[in-house]
Amino acid sequence: MSLHDIPTKVPTHRAAEWPGYGMAGCDEHYVERLCRDVDQRVDRADHRLLLLLKTWFECRGQFDDQQRDRVRAAILGFRYDVDHPGSDAMCTWTESHQISFAVCEYLAGQEFVDNTFTDERRRGGELLGHGATRVVRWLSDRFRYGFSEWLSGDCYAIDVAALTLLIDYARDEKLVIRASMVLDLLLADLALHRFDGRFVAASASASAMVRMHPEHSAAQVIVDAAYGPALPLIDTDQLGAIFVCRHRYKVPLALREIAASDATMRVLTSQGLDVDEVPEVLAADPNFPRTSPAALARFWWAMQAFTNREVVSATRAVRMSAKQSTNRFLASMTQLDAVPASLRSPLLRALRPVTDGMALQRGNVQTFRTPAYLLSSAQSYHPGGFGDQQALWQACLPGGIAVFGNHPAFRTVGDGVPGGASNGRASDGWAGGGWVGNGVNPDIAQRDNLLLVQYDLSGRRGHLEGNRNLYTHIHFPFVDFDVTRVGPTWVAGSRDGSYVGIVATSTLDLASEFEVVQRGVHTGYAVVLGDEREFRSIGAFVDQLKQHRVALTGDRLSLRPPYGKAQLTWQEGLRVGSRRVPHE
Repeated sequence: MSLHDIPTKVPTHRAAEWPGYGMAGCDEHYVERLCRDVDQRVDRADHRLLLLLKTWFECRGQFDDQQRDRVRAAILGFRYDVDHPGSDAMCTWTESHQISFAVCEYLAGQEFVDNTFTDERRRGGELLGHGATRVVRWLSDRFRYGFSEWLSGDCYAIDVAALTLLIDYARDEKLVIRASMVLDLLLADLALHRFDGRFVAASASASAMVRMHPEHSAAQVIVDAAYGPALPLIDTDQLGAIFVCRHRYKVPLALREIAASDATMRVLTSQGLDVDEVPEVLAADPNFPRTSPAALARFWWAMQAFTNREVVSATRAVRMSAKQSTNRFLASMTQLDAVPASLRSPLLRALRPVTDGMALQRGNVQTFRTPAYLLSSAQSYHPGGFGDQQALWQACLPGGIAVFGNHPAFRTVGDGVPGGASNGRASDGWAGGGWVGNGVNPDIAQRDNLLLVQYDLSGRRGHLEGNRNLYTHIHFPFVDFDVTRVGPTWVAGSRDGSYVGIVATSTLDLASEFEVVQRGVHTGYAVVLGDEREFRSIGAFVDQLKQHRVALTGDRLSLRPPYGKAQLTWQEGLRVGSRRVPHE
């Protein structure tokens, strides 16, 4: 597909206006709530500060002296980085939190350049310089390495809000240009993975609600504002409102054309780094070469890697130097303090903690998008390793019908897990419980509208792992389809002339009106999508689906469709016919 294949008639959009002070959604009670959350440094207080800064810039002329002093005091009293004085409940280190805190620091320092910040005991000019360095480094890393929180709508919403605020109010035009370039990249991801008006993709992080109902993603308001057809309503409690009410950033025409296109697209993206890649890659970084434990830890923590054996020594050094032992997100790390440094890595290798799966590592994602359906998957994402919040494959049909699968697992751990339950955004447990992530990752490979998934649950149990479920399940919302068909080892559904079918290596049990279960230690299945242009009816689609033969032989999952053969060998990749399909 080229841009010449894309229709040029796309909706044009304009930004909305931030509500004036005293209007619904922006009154004294709203401002006081924001100030209180910032003062108390609750989790995600940085998000509240982004909204408070937006309100300050838009409405300060309408504040009375008391209101102005109240907001100023909240901004001047905040803690803006993990190594700044103070200890609290804030998570400052994940990739989206890093840019949120850095933009807040930069804009607060710029706005109050001559004031002394009470927590920092430094003047605003110092925060301005420190924040600028952090922002530029973050922008450079995203431009060079992509996003560790790849294709996560909830995380992208934070990034977009922070960058939009920076673009609107920063006085450094070079910084504005850099931020606009990275925002273009984010909006490109949203355009390329837009189907039926929704942002849908395999991703590094997704809650159960977002997986089942993609329109509930925090990025949806941004998708609607950028690509229409109409501006969404303004909710000043949501970060997306900052983008809806932007002043300077204009969505490039090319991205609006891509988002509106009915062309068939194969989208390949590789973002982030694997944990073991980080030291060598950062040492050779042309803009910000880094070798110190503190610098490496900052990058690892951005990708939520805390207990991986490559990381743990740097994690401990930074945690101790930053005096963050009492932070509830890092409290469990004190368990390793008594272990000699030389023994930590071997100990973690032996323990194999399930928390290793929290790391958001490189995602090689293929997405196949047509006017009738979308299929997206992360290719061979650490098969057999522990998972957490990663959404490794997702299919979507018209009407927001979401089909996906995972290995459900629930860890016997609490809020002391490094990184924190709230960072995982896992509504039913911090790790793969229910429909969030995977307890044990599958091997996955995709070729356009065909997906192969293989599970091996026989691996050694990990430290902190509860009882491992010896089954996998698939979210298949029967009640939302126009028609469904079911057989002993297959299931199919249609919606508005779009079809999805699943063929498994063993029996599929119908557990509920939206759940299909496959039991066993070593299992697999194929996912096939089609539409009425290829098949005249759901009956014709099912007739061909039943001709597919799926089998597991050792570590090889093979599919023999009516035309050709595909096979996925564990950790070795996909072959279609005699040709190997690269996954990077």
